[in-house]
Amino acid sequence: MRLWRKIWRSEQSTLRSVTLLLSGSALSQALPILVSPIVTRLYSPADFGVFAIFSTVLGLIGPIANLRYDLSIVMPDDETKAVELAAIGIYVAALLSLFLQAVEPAAASLLVTHFGYSSAARLLLLVPIGVFLTGCYQVLSMLALRHRAYGVVASTRMQQGIGSSAAQLAAGFLKIGPAGLAISTIISQSAGIFSLLRKVKQVKILRGMLLAPRRLLGTAREYAAYPLWSSQSSLLTAVSSSLPAGMIALVLGTTSAGYFMLSQRIMGIPLSLLGNAVAQVYLAEASRWARSSSNLLKQRFWTTAKWLFLIGVVVIVPVAILAQPLVPILFGARWKPAAQYFGIMAPLFLAQFTNSPLSQTLAILGKLRLQLALDIMRLVAMAIVFTWFAVGHPDPLRAIGVYSLVMTLCYCAYFTTYGVCVGKNALQVE
Repeated sequence: MRLWRKIWRSEQSTLRSVTLLLSGSALSQALPILVSPIVTRLYSPADFGVFAIFSTVLGLIGPIANLRYDLSIVMPDDETKAVELAAIGIYVAALLSLFLQAVEPAAASLLVTHFGYSSAARLLLLVPIGVFLTGCYQVLSMLALRHRAYGVVASTRMQQGIGSSAAQLAAGFLKIGPAGLAISTIISQSAGIFSLLRKVKQVKILRGMLLAPRRLLGTAREYAAYPLWSSQSSLLTAVSSSLPAGMIALVLGTTSAGYFMLSQRIMGIPLSLLGNAVAQVYLAEASRWARSSSNLLKQRFWTTAKWLFLIGVVVIVPVAILAQPLVPILFGARWKPAAQYFGIMAPLFLAQFTNSPLSQTLAILGKLRLQLALDIMRLVAMAIVFTWFAVGHPDPLRAIGVYSLVMTLCYCAYFTTYGVCVGKNALQVE
């Protein structure tokens, strides 16, 4: 009975936490989706295709802006150590941004020389700024989540949605082109930093830590497993999630990439952000569940998985069915081919939404190397698919269909592994 009381209390607390973050994520995505019919008339599929290259680069580097030291902030019992980890994360983001600034000219030259994308090369100037701001937001939001300040994080999500939508519309009316999409992406990932600086209680202590970098070295070494293992897994995950749009632009053309990006914008990104809200609460709470009871962790894992799958079905299936008649009406006739992408990628969206929030399960169980092995497996599968793209020159729809099928199978392998490990952990503790 005690266990079930713990589960019930945990479920109520988690539901309130997820509701707060989901409300922030939902509101942050409501505006971008509502303004999409205007945005698709201000930007062409080719504009989205060029933007896909910038989005790929930022999407690859942004998740590891802190080398995953941000992930470790919720782990220690010692509050001082948690703030030290936050300071380390900010230092890492700053150093990485400086490095990217140094290599940007060479990367831009490569894009122009080998692919002829001069407009995409100019967008690379924004990458270091985006990486640093993303890193700062990740650190501050994890500090807030450590103390369950879910309302604060939810408010920053709303700021991100409003800022991103306003930037896209303003840049579109000013005919800035893909740069407007790039700027709006940076805003969507970093807006809310100033709110977090005002409301997170540990900010004053954090400032002191930043002024004394030498004292951080010991803590950095103590939690070196995160940059050593988790950053590699995060990089591989980022490659797997961000690389497709850029590769489609380079191999299948910017127009096909534009259709792919629209399907991501309307279905993939909102689901991803909703999933991230669940993932942040799951990470913050699951470490407590694991310390309290392995059976409690197992119960919460399967309950969370069930609700994620049901929500995914309710959202994804109707959108995939209605896409064919509604896409040309909502977004303009030139976007009509994108409707087919919605249906082809629906299984992938469902598998990704169900799996991704639970992806920190192995980190909680201390199985970082197993997570890395799974990420390598998915990257190899993706490399095989894109090699076939480049060599076989398939029809774009066929190519997207094969990509969707292979990635769906990879996510099924992830989920199966998580479920087996949670079950074995419960048996071992008993």
